[in-house]
Amino acid sequence: MDSFLRTSKEWLVSAREEKITIVVGNEACDLDSMASAVLFAWFRSEDNPETSSFKKYIPLLNIPKEDIKLRPEFQTLFKICHIDAANLVTLTDLPTPEILPPEQTQWVLVDHNKLDSNLGQLYSSCVAGCIDHHNEENSVPKNTKTEPRIIEKCGSCTSLVLREVAAPLLDENADLDDKPKYGSDVLKLGLASILIDTHNLQDATKTRKVDQDVVTCIDRILSARSPDWNRDAFFGEIDAVMRNLDGLSFNDVLRKDYKQWTETDVKLGISSVVRDLDFLDGLVDKDQAIGANSGQYMTAVSEFMAKRELDIWAVMTIFSSKQKDGDKLFQRQLRLHWRSQQSRMLVEKFEERNREELQLESIKDTKLSPGAEQNWMTWRQNNVAASRKQVAPLIRNTVKQYSKI
Repeated sequence: MDSFLRTSKEWLVSAREEKITIVVGNEACDLDSMASAVLFAWFRSEDNPETSSFKKYIPLLNIPKEDIKLRPEFQTLFKICHIDAANLVTLTDLPTPEILPPEQTQWVLVDHNKLDSNLGQLYSSCVAGCIDHHNEENSVPKNTKTEPRIIEKCGSCTSLVLREVAAPLLDENADLDDKPKYGSDVLKLGLASILIDTHNLQDATKTRKVDQDVVTCIDRILSARSPDWNRDAFFGEIDAVMRNLDGLSFNDVLRKDYKQWTETDVKLGISSVVRDLDFLDGLVDKDQAIGANSGQYMTAVSEFMAKRELDIWAVMTIFSSKQKDGDKLFQRQLRLHWRSQQSRMLVEKFEERNREELQLESIKDTKLSPGAEQNWMTWRQNNVAASRKQVAPLIRNTVKQYSKI
C-alpha cells in the first residue's frame, strides 16, 4: 500500500495531461476520513469502472501536512500498517488550480457529502460521487454515473467504503490470502477506523449491521493469518494513543478534530475533544498554579474564533470514568461561544429548542476563576448518544431559522 501512496502522490503533477480522481474526507480528518479516503482510492485504482476516463485515484487528507502531528493515532497506525506519512497527499501538497485544473479532475467525497471551504469554492462542480454516514446535504448530484452515491447511517464510513469497493471481503468463501490487495496491513487500516468509531462495536447507539459484518470478516481473516492476533488489544492500543493529548497546546487540541460550516452568512465551527472541559480550561495557561481565569480564556477563545472568522463556536467533549463495578461511564459536555449579541441570541435559541432532546443541564466552569464577562454557555449533555453528527445539524438548523430575525 505504501508504494501505491507514493505513486499516487506523483500522479498529482500529471493532472494537466491525464484526468485524475481525488478522494477526500471531511476537514476534521479523523481516522474514519483518512482510512475511507485511502481505502477507496486503493481498491478503486485496481478495479476502476471501464467506462470512466478518470482511472487514477488519489487519496487526499483534508488537512495541512503539519497537522498530521496532532494525530498520534495516525502515527501509531501507520507504523502498524507500514505506511510512511510522507507519502500521503495533504492540502499542503495540492497544486494550484493552474496545475490542477478542475476540468481534469473528479472528486469523490468520503465521510461527508458536501465539499466545503476552499476546496468547495474551486472544485464543488467536479464532485462525482460520495460515500457517507452523515445527514444528506443535497449537494452531490443524484446521478453520479460511474461513482457511488451512498448516504447511510452507520457507525463508521469505512464500513460503507469496504462494503462498496471490497465486496469479496464479506464473502466467507473467498480466498483472499494470495491477493495483496487484501493484505493484513490494508485490513488493519480499515479495522482500526471502525473499531474507534464504534468503540470496538460496544456503542449500540452507533453500531449497525454493516459495521458488525465488516469487523467480523476482517477479524476472522486476521485470526486465521496470525495465532497472536487480538482484536481487543489492537483496539486498546489505538484508542489509548488517540486519547493521549499530552504535549498539545490549547489551540492544538481544539483544531485536532474540527469542522466548520456557513449558514446564511453565519460561520460556525465545532471542535470535538476526548477529554473534559476542566482539562481544556487548564491548558489556557499551564504555568499558573491556580489555573486560567475567564479573561485569559476569553482571549484564547477570541483568537481562535477570529482566525476562523467564527460567529458561533462549539466545543463538544466526550470522556469516561470508571465505576465501582469496573464499567466505564461515558459523559459529554457542550460549550457554545458567541461573538456578538446576534450570535448570543442564536445560542440561546439553540438551548431553548434542544434542551430537552439533548438533555442539557447548565453547569459552572469550575476551572475558570472569575474574570471578564463570559461569552459562552456550558452544559452537561446527558444525551450521550448525540455526537457531533447529531448536534451539528441542530445548531445549523437553529441558525438557518433565526439568523435573519
